[in-house]
Amino acid sequence: MKSDPILKKADILAFGPHPDDVELNIGGILALHAQKKQVVVVDLTEGEMGSNGSVEIRRKESQKAAQILNLKVRENLYIPDGEINPHDLEQQKRVVAAIRRYQPDLVLLPYWEDRHPDHAAASRLIEIAIFKSGLKRYLLDEELPPYRPSRWYYYLQHQHENPNLVVDVSSVYARKMEAIRAYKSQFDPRMGFKTYINQPIFLQKIEARDQYFGAMVGVKYGEGLIFKPPLSIKDLFQL
Repeated sequence: MKSDPILKKADILAFGPHPDDVELNIGGILALHAQKKQVVVVDLTEGEMGSNGSVEIRRKESQKAAQILNLKVRENLYIPDGEINPHDLEQQKRVVAAIRRYQPDLVLLPYWEDRHPDHAAASRLIEIAIFKSGLKRYLLDEELPPYRPSRWYYYLQHQHENPNLVVDVSSVYARKMEAIRAYKSQFDPRMGFKTYINQPIFLQKIEARDQYFGAMVGVKYGEGLIFKPPLSIKDLFQL
């Protein structure tokens, strides 16, 4: 899905280092909120270093997953897979432009520690971009006004941490799994080279994790988030 010129503002902007990262880890959150909110996903890379599937196949898969999740917009920043670098000025500009273009109320980004180097690097890159996006004198080629979201939450990937916020995604969990399975080139063991993620136990681990997070708050399935800036509220009952 390409940028929709009608969309002036997103409620949620979720960044994924590679196509399928948001589906695996916050697919339920996205599907749940897309029922009533404007949800945008921006993938940093096309996942071209993956052992299975081509760029063209993965583009089609990500578009299919976007339709399943009912995303308003999905786009790609075309950063080279395996080379996400938080100190690369051009990469920073691409992420800043996405934040300013969609002016999200909330940003979802990867947790800052992970077994995959791209995931940890993406987290820091997006953090830097969130800060720079609000600077009046940080200029881009595109004429986009400065903007900094008030809230950003980190989603867990391979790292085992207890979240401090769990979203009940039980009602949309089947949709999340349908979106994940749209990436047949990545998760079907019959598709080619044997990998860590295309063995049946991998998706079983994803479901077990989501059941564990759900059990933490007394529901069937949950997705966990971590917030670093303190939450500011005026009324405890808002929680």
